[in-house]
Amino acid sequence: MGKTILGPKAEPAFRVIRRSGKIASSLDGALDQNGLVFGTYLHGIFDTPPLRENIIAYLASKKRIRVNTGDTSIEQVWENGLNQIVSAVKENLEISRIFDLLGCNQ
Repeated sequence: MGKTILGPKAEPAFRVIRRSGKIASSLDGALDQNGLVFGTYLHGIFDTPPLRENIIAYLASKKRIRVNTGDTSIEQVWENGLNQIVSAVKENLEISRIFDLLGCNQ
């Protein structure tokens, strides 16, 4: 929840045309002057594969790089991300030492 106040070098990122099933017309978020950084209050915007893939393709084209967006479900994206976090924690933290410091039994 919030309202974006645009700076002098930003423009709205999105136009909302439907809100809660009703026709709407409001601007949301911000896009920087280079078109590489944007933000929005739209919850779940990356949960829809076609929209997520188009945003990634747009950003990749602006950076002149190639990406394979594939057809991965949001659930698989989340699971892959969580697995990366778990691996990083296991590799970089001494969990047993943390438990000792907290006085927890393993």
